[in-house]
Amino acid sequence: MNYMKIANIQLVSIVLAVFLMTTSCDEVPIVITPAQTAGECTPAAISTVVDQKKQVLIEEFTGVRCVNCPAGSEALQQLLDRYGERLIAFSIHAGFFSDPYTQSLYDFRTPAAEAILNFHNSPPGYPSAIVDRKIFGGAIRPHLGQSLWADAIAQQLEEEPEVKIHLDPSFDPITSDFELRTTIFYEQAIEEEVRITVLITEDKVTDYQLTPSGLQADYVHDHVIRSSLSAPAGNILTEPSDAGSIFCKLYTGNISADWKEEDCKAIVFLHKGGESREVLQAHQVKIIQ
Repeated sequence: MNYMKIANIQLVSIVLAVFLMTTSCDEVPIVITPAQTAGECTPAAISTVVDQKKQVLIEEFTGVRCVNCPAGSEALQQLLDRYGERLIAFSIHAGFFSDPYTQSLYDFRTPAAEAILNFHNSPPGYPSAIVDRKIFGGAIRPHLGQSLWADAIAQQLEEEPEVKIHLDPSFDPITSDFELRTTIFYEQAIEEEVRITVLITEDKVTDYQLTPSGLQADYVHDHVIRSSLSAPAGNILTEPSDAGSIFCKLYTGNISADWKEEDCKAIVFLHKGGESREVLQAHQVKIIQ
């Protein structure tokens, strides 16, 4: 295998991406529909979170022109298979390796993905991911190479959740509109600023991807960010964050005609908004139940 050729391809991609970023038009603004107060939380919603454990969030940096990223995605899928609902992932298609090919069916870049990349800064290498937005082991940044993901996830799974989340979606098959009723329950008082982020992702999207064996047309992309129902860096929660506090919010959105409704999920996570950006709890649900 000509590894020098692959390396040259990635180098050209990086130079091209930098050029495009410096000559492109203004970024398309993210349109956010503010959450509505959803009134009294239902006893059924509250009861579902009583035994909820810590659910860990992993944010994967990737791109269709990243030759090493399929190995990272495979490793991530193995971790998802191992931990089930306790591990929640989304993939950030933004930056150097995310420009679609001429023959690509989709452009996975979105304003939300670009904003999240800017929020975190680009990773020093690929494959790379961030686990619960935490800095581990005295490092200076939260970005982790693939070999460090499993240990970081296992460490976070040992934590008790300070916040619990219940999600109740409803979907209109005629209009493709949906509502996402979100119930937040504070197990412990949180002194820092708390933010909420709400993302819509799609699984099982078949399209082109650069792999070590060449450009693959039928590669399956999972947990692709499709849209954001909040500011990508999170919206500040103004509700009381005392132990035992409960409140509900209602988010609304629409599933685009070129997304597969049955493969779309809503991801909600609460995270600190000060110097620490650590994720307090994450939860996800399929839009169509």
